[in-house]
Amino acid sequence: MQNINITNSTFTMNSFIAASAWNDNLNIYISGLLHGVAVQTTTLILQVFTKTVVTLNWSGIDTMTLTTSGGTRNANISAAGNGEFIAIDNMLVTH
Repeated sequence: MQNINITNSTFTMNSFIAASAWNDNLNIYISGLLHGVAVQTTTLILQVFTKTVVTLNWSGIDTMTLTTSGGTRNANISAAGNGEFIAIDNMLVTH
C-alpha cells in the first residue's frame, strides 16, 4: 500500500491525470479529509499504458490521501521495477 498525503490549509482538489506505473487493474482509493475526517471518497482502477483524467472538484479539504493496492504487473514493461505505484501529472489545486 502506498499513500500520498497533501496537507495545507483548506484547498480544492480539482483534477489530475493518473496512470499505473507497473500494474494493470491497480486499485486506487482517494479520500479528501477535513481535520482528519473523510468528507469525500472515490475509487478508481488504473492501467499502465492508459492515462486517466481524474476530475474531483473537492473543495474545503485540508488533506488528500491516495492508497493503492492490487493489480497485476504488465508483461509489456521492459524496465526493472514493480509495485503498486502511480504516476500523476497536471494536478490542478486551488485555494
